Amino acid sequence: QPAFNVGGNPVGIFVLLSMLSTSFVAHYNAPKFYSELKDKSVKKFTTLTGLSFGISATIFSIIMIAGFTTFGGASQGLILNNYASADKLSTIARIATLLTIIFGYPFTFVPARDSLIELMGWKATQKDKDVLSLGMIATITGIACVLRNLGLVASLSGALLGSLVIYIFPASAFVNGVKNGMIPNKDGALDSEVGACKAITKVGYALALVGVTVTFVKTFAPHLLK
Repeated sequence: QPAFNVGGNPVGIFVLLSMLSTSFVAHYNAPKFYSELKDKSVKKFTTLTGLSFGISATIFSIIMIAGFTTFGGASQGLILNNYASADKLSTIARIATLLTIIFGYPFTFVPARDSLIELMGWKATQKDKDVLSLGMIATITGIACVLRNLGLVASLSGALLGSLVIYIFPASAFVNGVKNGMIPNKDGALDSEVGACKAITKVGYALALVGVTVTFVKTFAPHLLK
C-alpha cells in the first residue's frame, strides 16, 4: 500500500507549483501560432488558447493524481521510473513519452535558438544556424546524460524560467509599453491593468525566489525542512 503521510514539510508545495509552471510555458510560440491561424482574430485565438490549456490541465491532473495515488510518498520525479522495466503498459508510456519529446522538441528548441541569435545580434546564415543547433543539442544532450533527477530539473526550470515567462516578462512588457507610450492609455483607462500587472510581477519574483530556494533545500539539505 502506498504511504501518503511521510512527514513531509508543507513548504514542498512550492516545488509542486514550480513543476506545474513548466506545463504552461508556451508563450514564445504564441505569435507564430496566431500568425498561422486561419481567419485569425483575438477572440478566436483566445478561445482556442483557453480550450488547449484546459485540455492540457485535465490530462496533466489525471496523470499526476493517478501516479501519486499509486505510489504515494515514494513517487519519483519521473513517475515512470516507479514502474518495473518489464511492465508492458509502462513501456508503451515510455515510448509515447519519447515520441512526444522528439516531435515536440522543435517547438521549444527553435524559438530558443532564434532568440539567442537575436540577443547576440548575429546575422546568421542557415549554415550558421545549423552549426549552432548541433552545438546546442550536443550540449543539452550531454547535460541530460549526467542529470538523473528529472524532478529537480522540472522544479528549477518552472520556478525560475516559468516565473519569468509566465508572470514577470509579459506583465513588465505591458507596464513599460504603457509607460513609454507604445500602448495608448487615454484618460488613464489602463491604470487598473497597469496596477494589476505590477502586482503580478511582484508575485512572479516571490514565486521564483521561494521556488528556487525550497527546491535546492529539499534536494541538497532536506533535513532543514524536517
